[in-house]
Order: sequence, then structure tokens, then C-alpha cells
Amino acid sequence: MVGHAGGLQKDRAVGSLVLCDQAVRDEGVSHHYLAPEKYAHPSESLTHRLQVQLDATGMAYTLGTSWTISSMYRETKEEVRHYAEEGVAMVEMELASLFAVATFREVHLAALLVISDYVAFEEWDEHLHAQSTSEALFAAMEVAQKALLKST
Repeated sequence: MVGHAGGLQKDRAVGSLVLCDQAVRDEGVSHHYLAPEKYAHPSESLTHRLQVQLDATGMAYTLGTSWTISSMYRETKEEVRHYAEEGVAMVEMELASLFAVATFREVHLAALLVISDYVAFEEWDEHLHAQSTSEALFAAMEVAQKALLKST
């Protein structure tokens, strides 16, 4: 999966790439597919393939955790502060659900996301339609395509 997410760490610029290594399950879907635990996880092998391709291209990225919630713009300041202090990289609305369903169905799923806005500031700092966000999304798609086409 390639997409965008809200940044929780102030040191990650808009347009920066985050390869997701786990997602906090703070939504409703994953609990119907997996036993209770804090995180849902991507496919290790597909995540590794993306990481190898990112390294081969020399693109800057970080490995990071995402926080999945069920509704847009419903993060509280306390929750944002809590997850930011835990080191969670970003917030979005689908990864924990997708990872859980993929695990349940025994299919491979990994996620490479672009930081498109910041929710860690006092005011929402939105860059969803910025040139840097679009360019990073296209670059992430190219990396994902190459990773999928290469044999393991």
C-alpha cells in the first residue's frame, strides 16, 4: 500500500517517506480479525522487499509505527501527545485494519507512506496537495512497483 499520513514527529518533513513496521489498533475493524493486542503487523517479507528497494534507490526513509484511527480529524491533543511521546511516526485510517485482514487471509501487505500534514503541532499543518507530497507519492509508487516486480 502506498498512501499518505499525518506526521506525529516534528522532525519529519512533509514529503518524507515512512516504511510502516506496525500499526496501533485504535480502530474497529482489526478486532474482528485478530486476537486482542496493541499492534497489527505488515508482511515481513514484503516490508523487507520495499526496504531493499528503497536502499537500492538511495531514497531517504524511516521505519516507523503508525496509529490507525477510525475517523478523520478526531485525534485529541492528549492522544496525539501520547503517541508522539511513544515515538509513533504517523496517524492514518486504514493500516491496522488492512494488516489484520491480510494476516487473517494469509496475504502479503506492506505499507510505504508519505507524511502529508502534521497533527503534532498546536494547529493542523496541512500539505495534502503540496508539490512535495505529490512528488513523494509518485516516487513511493515507483519504489513499490519495482519491489513487487523483482523476484525474491
